[in-house]
Amino acid sequence: MADASVARAPRRVSVKRVLAMALIASPLALLIFNPLKSTAPSETELTLPPRPAESEYRKTPSPREQEHAALPTPETPPATRLVPSKPKLAETRPAANGRTETGRASWYALDNATASGEALDDVDLTAAHPSLPLGTKVLVENLDNGRFVVVRINDRGPFTHNRIIDLSKAAAEKLGMVAQGVANVRVSRLEGDVASLPATR
Repeated sequence: MADASVARAPRRVSVKRVLAMALIASPLALLIFNPLKSTAPSETELTLPPRPAESEYRKTPSPREQEHAALPTPETPPATRLVPSKPKLAETRPAANGRTETGRASWYALDNATASGEALDDVDLTAAHPSLPLGTKVLVENLDNGRFVVVRINDRGPFTHNRIIDLSKAAAEKLGMVAQGVANVRVSRLEGDVASLPATR
């Protein structure tokens, strides 16, 4: 009977068994240690919580900002309302304060001297009237378009039937009647301080 205290001889493992164990262990090792096959999430696969919007941050003002906010702010002056300036006297229709007549006006050009002795200048705001004193200022209003002009009487006329005044070309242009040649007008004599008004628009 053999002695039990004697150590057993090591068990011999066959080569086939070793190869079979190696074949079984190799796929498991690849599955466990290959990071591409691992089911655990990698660092790149981790999802971060959504970043809050900028408006959700509560910004704490700095000491300088707090000091600036404590300073009194100057009051904003009220919006000034643009008031249209008063029109010039020369652009304002003067009130008629003398004799008024209504009829048709025409314009004319003259090479000879006028009844006052001065030459008729196309650029002067003058007119011919049959009876008003020479030098009188009159307001002539075009009743067809509302335009008006102040002219000075320096000649006699018109001598055509159914005309009450003859205007220089410049005065006719102011009334917008050069192309038509004639217009329905109201002639008002200006007296006193109003008579010193210059020609208007």
